[in-house]
Amino acid sequence: MRPDTLLNPELLNSLNKTIENLVPDKFAGIKNEIQDVIKSTFREMLSKMDLVTREEFDIQSELLSKTRIKLENLEQKLAALETNLKQLEDEKA
Repeated sequence: MRPDTLLNPELLNSLNKTIENLVPDKFAGIKNEIQDVIKSTFREMLSKMDLVTREEFDIQSELLSKTRIKLENLEQKLAALETNLKQLEDEKA
């Protein structure tokens, strides 16, 4: 996926509107140049970032959730085994 598709279009639209409101109409050419510079700067910044797609993020989140559940189950089993071992040691003593 290209970095420029990961940027929320609403953010760019909001930024464009802000620029339009700040720069007087008589400087319309400058507005376009500023907007182009901002867009290219965002694209450049995004291309340097190590980004993942939403789908990949969701997959990893689900995997982490399943792993957390397995870990909790193993911790419970270990605690039960430790309790049983302590009881056996107490009985032998």
